[in-house]
Amino acid sequence: TRKANNDEIIEMANIIKEGMIKGGLGFATSTFEGHNGENGVPMPSRLADDEEMHSLIKAMSTFGRGVFMLTRGSKTSVKVIQEWMKGSNRPAVVAALLHNPLSDNSTFDILADITKATESGDEMWGQVSCRPLSMEFTMQSPYLFEGISNWKPAMECTNNESYKEVLGNSNFRKNLLNEIEDDAQVRLFNGDWDKIIVREVKSKKFIDLEGLSIKDIAEKNNVSPLDWLLDHSLTEDGMDTLFIAMLLNSDQKAVGKLLKHPRSNITLSDAGAHLTFFNDAGYGLYMLENWVRKNNLMSKEEAIYNLTGKQADIYRIDQRGRLVPGQYADMMLIDLDIVGVSETYRVNDLPGGSSRLNIDGHGIHSVWINGENVFKNNTLINPDKLPGRVLKGFHS
Repeated sequence: TRKANNDEIIEMANIIKEGMIKGGLGFATSTFEGHNGENGVPMPSRLADDEEMHSLIKAMSTFGRGVFMLTRGSKTSVKVIQEWMKGSNRPAVVAALLHNPLSDNSTFDILADITKATESGDEMWGQVSCRPLSMEFTMQSPYLFEGISNWKPAMECTNNESYKEVLGNSNFRKNLLNEIEDDAQVRLFNGDWDKIIVREVKSKKFIDLEGLSIKDIAEKNNVSPLDWLLDHSLTEDGMDTLFIAMLLNSDQKAVGKLLKHPRSNITLSDAGAHLTFFNDAGYGLYMLENWVRKNNLMSKEEAIYNLTGKQADIYRIDQRGRLVPGQYADMMLIDLDIVGVSETYRVNDLPGGSSRLNIDGHGIHSVWINGENVFKNNTLINPDKLPGRVLKGFHS
């Protein structure tokens, strides 16, 4: 692994320019420590230096348009992003701003820096989520640990035997625990063991664990939560125990403040892309259900603007986001008394019978795309002839 050389940066810049010519919205990248490839190898974007970032953003802005989006790592400050953006005169969207109860002010501090940057002439938005972040995992693939540097020896293992050997190593455990307990860093998981619950066990001998938190189980067994988790994973069938972790964004009062912040952009969602870990699809319906109907955080008009018109403005999407004459008629008819989403549930329809997380929407009567009614009463009207089109028109 290495940073890109000058020829490679030029090649990447040309690819971005070509993409913008053909209708690209902008350029997105990541410095987040949890973004790794096989065996823990960092994704290439995490190795990019300041020169590469500046060059690629400059390439995006060549034609006077484009939005830069970054999933930031713990060492990427707003000031660093401003340096990358110099001379581009383009907006930036910074993710993922999730409230962490163990570092209560950190997300608000980032939004304060984003506000200062915008006031100085560098338009920035903080991408926030209206939903709590929960994640299902087994110790076969514990994604929540992948942003922790001392977990890397486990990610580098190429077979189960070496993986189990690492999990049982006392020095590995000590280093991992020290890093988890370092509250100066903000990660996906920050040691709140009471929020990791045993959801489902494979072996009946562990059935009494279901519904209990790792913190409670560890206390009953007089061991540390980390030691219990790793010891359990080394038992027969322990690797297959399914956990659910309530990680971030669970403090309703704090999240409400994030959603109301003038530099917040309420669009943070994986849209279902993670398949087995978590599913944030339906965040717009959840926004209307939880923050409008149940908690009265804002009016329905303000919430709908945040989900539609504001997005068209931030991302410079032409002729969409508002119901006005001359614009494309993308509409949804909903029942505000029941609109919302179901709990996530598993369906086994992936290749080999593997499972994924699914979620259902409630209270949607009809959907129109480009003025054509495509969905009504929970059914696609004509699945063989859909009027949607790839968006390629973005303004400056």
